[in-house]
Amino acid sequence: MGECRCRPGVGGLKCDHCVATFWGIHLIAKGALGCRPCGCSVFGSSRLDCEQSTGRCQCKKGSFGLKCDTCNADSIITAIGCVKKDEYKAPKSCSETQCHHGAKCVMDRSGMPDCKCPVDKCPFENIGSVVNMTVCASNGVTYDNFCELNQFACTHQLDLVAVSLGFCNNGQIRECFLLLNS
Repeated sequence: MGECRCRPGVGGLKCDHCVATFWGIHLIAKGALGCRPCGCSVFGSSRLDCEQSTGRCQCKKGSFGLKCDTCNADSIITAIGCVKKDEYKAPKSCSETQCHHGAKCVMDRSGMPDCKCPVDKCPFENIGSVVNMTVCASNGVTYDNFCELNQFACTHQLDLVAVSLGFCNNGQIRECFLLLNS
């Protein structure tokens, strides 16, 4: 007995549930291409998966919103969540630095911590048929695939996630993606 060929973001022997970090299996009956990326804030959420019927993410203390990407007006969102603006101090060592999207902390030439991304492979784990699909990111830009989006987010240490499969409605497309080693 073979496995079904599932829609994007859908998994299981009978294609009956969304894979990790995707939600909305019920939306396929309403015309959706497949399950939708959770799009949880890398900085504001405590997990990257979300509630399967609403897409709501689990927020760290102080952050809120469907995707946990919002702080109170007197705070900013950082790698550790929401921090009051007047209490924020930039990290001075790798032990104080939290890197995201597969980056590793190294000390730069000036003695400051810097998040460096792997360049030899895609750090985004294989999630089946969606890994090579065009995706619309939370910055409104269309990326060729999840790997390109993740590499861009890693290089710039941005809170950038996929919000839908396919092209963004605003027409912004990254024509070329270059990962520069600095």
